[in-house]
Amino acid sequence: MKLRIYILVLLATLVSQAQADHIVGSELTFNYLGNDDYKVYTTIYRNCNDCKFNGFGGGSNPDNCNDLNQLNIYGYSAILSEYVLLGASTATRLSITDVTQLCPGEKSSCQNGSTYGFGVEEHLFESDVDLTNHIDNGYSEFKIGFSRDGRSDGISFPVVQNHFNFCYINTSYQASSPKSDGFLRNRVFTNNPVFIDASYSHAGYDSVSYVLDTAFVSISNTNAYPSGKTHLKPLTVLNGTNPYLYKPQGVFLDSFTGHLMFTPTMNADIGAFVVECQAFKKLGTSMTLVSKVRKDFEIRVVN
Repeated sequence: MKLRIYILVLLATLVSQAQADHIVGSELTFNYLGNDDYKVYTTIYRNCNDCKFNGFGGGSNPDNCNDLNQLNIYGYSAILSEYVLLGASTATRLSITDVTQLCPGEKSSCQNGSTYGFGVEEHLFESDVDLTNHIDNGYSEFKIGFSRDGRSDGISFPVVQNHFNFCYINTSYQASSPKSDGFLRNRVFTNNPVFIDASYSHAGYDSVSYVLDTAFVSISNTNAYPSGKTHLKPLTVLNGTNPYLYKPQGVFLDSFTGHLMFTPTMNADIGAFVVECQAFKKLGTSMTLVSKVRKDFEIRVVN
């Protein structure tokens, strides 16, 4: 019996490891179409060295992981003081794009004849989300999200955890979300300064603010970070409090511009950054939070 238990645990571990590292980032944005109807766009960034999404994607790895088939719709219940699952919407793949940052003439591991040991693909999906019935039932705040295995074991502790991401819609002001400029850097160099523009374009809102938020593993549970790491400092970085030096100290996100700055100091380190763009609209006499979109992305430190 002990041997059987050991084998089962070992198999579960191997499956987890096989699927642990294929999602290196994601974000969800939305367009408002009118009449309580939204088009939600989900972008998932895949590590081409790891498993494919049920056969979709490039690279030589023969393993498969679960594809994105749907988005879940959650509504905030004032009675329960939490988000509850209301339904789901089908996710349809629109495109697959190799977004690896390469020198001229190189081929990423997403392509045949790769000359580079790494690659990242952008998988873009769309979903039609009609909130009419949910609004009629008294809901006004929503999170639209997905969960997939999994995050790297260097990001989660003590075991590999799911990658959950979402966008937030407050229907008291119905508009399209702020828009992203695409994939952020996934590889940075030890002891080199890092400057990342994580901003969104945000026409139609009165104000936006950027914050470093925690990574999530489900609608109600946050990622458990390894010892010594938090969502405010997911990597080991140069100590200090001055982000404006040539080599920025600490981890600094400018809340007005969305510019992220730090200097990683440990080779082979890995961390999950989540930059959340919070959009506000003046409704009546007060500023109201009406939209959230989040860049959840993995960064690895290399020599």
